[in-house]
Amino acid sequence: MTKQLASGIFVGLVFIAIGVARADDGRPKKNHGRILEVSTSTINLGEAVDKDQRLAQVVFNRTSPIDVKAERHRAKKSPPIVTATFSIPDLTFPLHEGDVGRLPRRRFEMLQVAGKASARIRVSNRDLEEDWFVEGLDCSHFVDGHVYTECDFYFLAVAPKHYQTVTGATRTVPHIQQFDVSKAELLFRKMLLDEAETARQFLKPIVVAKTAPETRAKAALTNARNLIKAKLYIPAEARLRQIIKDVPGTPTAEAAQKELEALPH
Repeated sequence: MTKQLASGIFVGLVFIAIGVARADDGRPKKNHGRILEVSTSTINLGEAVDKDQRLAQVVFNRTSPIDVKAERHRAKKSPPIVTATFSIPDLTFPLHEGDVGRLPRRRFEMLQVAGKASARIRVSNRDLEEDWFVEGLDCSHFVDGHVYTECDFYFLAVAPKHYQTVTGATRTVPHIQQFDVSKAELLFRKMLLDEAETARQFLKPIVVAKTAPETRAKAALTNARNLIKAKLYIPAEARLRQIIKDVPGTPTAEAAQKELEALPH
């Protein structure tokens, strides 16, 4: 069942980039008033109350793990194959309230540890840098001024953070909070299973040809007669008695009984 890509409900303001862009001469310049292009690849949860359910549904819709129509044209004997993975793209610029993902390039520079679980960090892509305020991250082992890579935590963008600088000015920066996606991933897995079950209804049941007892008995009777010809009477007798037990009252059982009575004693 091919599902259409579910678009997130974008709320909140588009933040003006406050980072640093590189000039042609290599000197940094402030990116005053420039509004960056919104990336359509970012997952946005909008105003969803149940963010775990919303995230699972968005990832599922983007993945389209099973095409039921295509399954109808398969060999009809193979069950649907589910190979989809729970994949969330990294956050990008500009950050919107409701965006969820890992940090751009999964790295950051620690600008200032503000508390046990809060800090100001600098994130960047190839062209731009922005200062973000992060909460929910264990900052006990971070050091100001250091760059940290391979940051695999997920974050949710919330309302912008306002704080005062050392000069007393008020500054507003994008604000993210660490977000646990484990529940959403479990919901995503359940959606895959449900979708696979839905696709199975379009598959014809596998017809397994079963050998009738009478057919097996006839083959056993032929084998018993060959044993008799080879004068292997003990195994032949056992085979004949088994035939009589398996298909009593049939012509094959009657023939086996005659062979049994004719055996030399």
